[in-house]
Amino acid sequence: MNYLKLFISLIIILNIAGCSTMRTSGQVVNISALTENKTYQLRVRSGNLALDRFIYDYASMRFGEYLHISGKGPFSGHVDIVFSDSSKKGLSGPTAGYTKNIIYGNSWYTGDDAPWSDNDYQAPGTELPRGGKLSWQDSATVLIITDDEGGNTWKAYYNYRGGSELSGLRVKTADEAARLSVDRIIEQFEKEFILFEKEVIPVPQAVSHKALNEDFDFYLTVEDAVPGQEDSAGEKAGPVSSAD
Repeated sequence: MNYLKLFISLIIILNIAGCSTMRTSGQVVNISALTENKTYQLRVRSGNLALDRFIYDYASMRFGEYLHISGKGPFSGHVDIVFSDSSKKGLSGPTAGYTKNIIYGNSWYTGDDAPWSDNDYQAPGTELPRGGKLSWQDSATVLIITDDEGGNTWKAYYNYRGGSELSGLRVKTADEAARLSVDRIIEQFEKEFILFEKEVIPVPQAVSHKALNEDFDFYLTVEDAVPGQEDSAGEKAGPVSSAD
């Protein structure tokens, strides 16, 4: 009977919970526009120092695969991450997913703990509470890549709803929700910018069986082509000829 109640509860939860959503915007057409001779500073705001550290380190590792992220300037732009999270249990309302213990002012967490020594108001007890079996995390993550003039180059907004997918069975804390959100944003980043282009190489026409039977030797001669007759790779290739 307990399993039946649990099953019914899960069905209700999945029906009332919204789906996770991803939205992006930007004008960059290829990855080189983001990476060529550019250095970025990563900046994080979650409201919790321990969570800031976690998101900073994890996002540095993931986005560091494609962007040059450094703690020292001069910077060509910034990668800003704002994260908020709430925890839900059963059919009850949401509660805070973690303790807020940071007052930012106009600053961000940038990997250096020293500027936060006067603003670290650590709350007693567990600051990233773990949920129970019938609980899940809802979070919102905004990631913005800006240029050196402050213009938005690429923006991603990910709304994670742990109650609407199977990942909610294992994502029970704010740091786990943050890691999953960064992973999915980087997956979207890869879809939009990391293009695996295949070089098109002209292939000579297939040799006929008759030619093979006659034991002909084929080779490619390279001659100066008439302007306008270059191949798609920009090389001047002469015609395929045969030798007796």
